[in-house]
Amino acid sequence: MYYFHELHSKEELRKKYSDRGHTSEQVDYFFERQGLETLCNSLRQRSPSAASRLSIHDSLSAYIVTAINRILPSQIRKIKVTDSYRFSGASFAFPDVAGNAIIDALTVLPETPTDITGIATSIRETLTHYRQHEVISTWMSVTSHLMLAAAKTGKSFYYPPSAEIMPVNSMATIDWCSAHFGQSESHRYHMSGHGLLYLRVFGANPWRGDDGSWHAPEGRIDISIGVPQGCRQKVLDILAQGIDSIKIDS
Repeated sequence: MYYFHELHSKEELRKKYSDRGHTSEQVDYFFERQGLETLCNSLRQRSPSAASRLSIHDSLSAYIVTAINRILPSQIRKIKVTDSYRFSGASFAFPDVAGNAIIDALTVLPETPTDITGIATSIRETLTHYRQHEVISTWMSVTSHLMLAAAKTGKSFYYPPSAEIMPVNSMATIDWCSAHFGQSESHRYHMSGHGLLYLRVFGANPWRGDDGSWHAPEGRIDISIGVPQGCRQKVLDILAQGIDSIKIDS
């Protein structure tokens, strides 16, 4: 909850969020679901302690960290996953009540920054811990107290970018393509802005081929992440090498 201790006025926040957009460049990429499933199965075979629990999301996040850590001068050491507790079954979680029912699960990564199996396993173990009802209750109690205290001062907290922390927010389970407003082939959804190392994951949009025809996403996954200025092409190049370029046992 490090970010709850840095409070600013609305004017200060506008400037901070505006300024930080100039320190990073946005990278957009997509993955075929079949490739991610293959990666996930490979990691499950090498992670007995989490074999039955590792998800595609864990595997994708670990892959992105591993790829970026291979080319950036500073290493990602932590991952902050925004996780929903809406369907956790906790007594205070009501699935049909409007609101952002989320917690932030902070994972400290293994010493080896390219250990993709260790990274994926760490993410899963952290999420399993944070999804315990008593942990959610404690986290929400402290967070609610800090947010209320900030509101009483007329200020709000700020998410400072870090070269060592990769925030992750996945919406891949939301089928937003089902709301096409009568344009079932050509509708597209986008979110504005980017932050340093802020990874966002979505179900892919339909895309237009060279012949002008539209294609359904068919399970593809889109990602968007901010990388340090001057590193965009390096990241695109390493992603273009494909998931197979990452040694599972590295």
